Amino acid sequence: MITLSNCLHGVVLIGVTLMLLLLIGWFATKLADSHAGDVRVVCYFFSLSFVCTSLVATWANGVGAIDKAGQFQGQFGPLINDVLAFMLDLQADVFAFAAILIVVVVPQGACYVLSGLFGCAAAPLFVGDALQFFVWGVVKSFVVASGIVLALAVCGAAHGWTNFQWSGLASMLFTALSLLVVSFGCLFMYRDAAMVSPQTETDGTYRGGSTVRRVKAWMTRKSSMRTP
Repeated sequence: MITLSNCLHGVVLIGVTLMLLLLIGWFATKLADSHAGDVRVVCYFFSLSFVCTSLVATWANGVGAIDKAGQFQGQFGPLINDVLAFMLDLQADVFAFAAILIVVVVPQGACYVLSGLFGCAAAPLFVGDALQFFVWGVVKSFVVASGIVLALAVCGAAHGWTNFQWSGLASMLFTALSLLVVSFGCLFMYRDAAMVSPQTETDGTYRGGSTVRRVKAWMTRKSSMRTP
């Protein structure tokens, strides 16, 4: 029976879905203007995870590793469940990539400050590479998770798993789209921040403001001196 509450719920769901799709489209369009390769990479990883998950889910459904309720069972069920849990553990992924970023950046920053007190500071190495690694690691984890969640929702509906009712499917769709929004949003902010960052000299060194230049000159005052 169709009720007013169900109608309102459907309208809200459609509205939220459209909003998420518009955000994804806006981020992707902006990125495509100057970083088309970023959009291709995101689309590839999403497609790869969606196709692979769909194939595995269809195979698992055929051999009985997933029952009619959508629960894992039998010989292969626990293994598939463990793999999915590993792939969808986004918190662990973010912590791992953040730990790598911290290990690369923080010691060099501390070294710069400490050695700068004696006038022999040197520019940190691989900071930009470490930040890029962190951003792309997080983005790829979220994109893969999005493809997996959406594939499970589609396969659950296609195979008639009883635990995959409309409310559950709507939640999974919202989750998948939200993960894509976060992925594109992170890339957009990373690229946008790089474009509006303070300009550098022709040799690639940071220019910054006058105060920054004075501090840098003082901290590196002995770095260019030659040892007799």
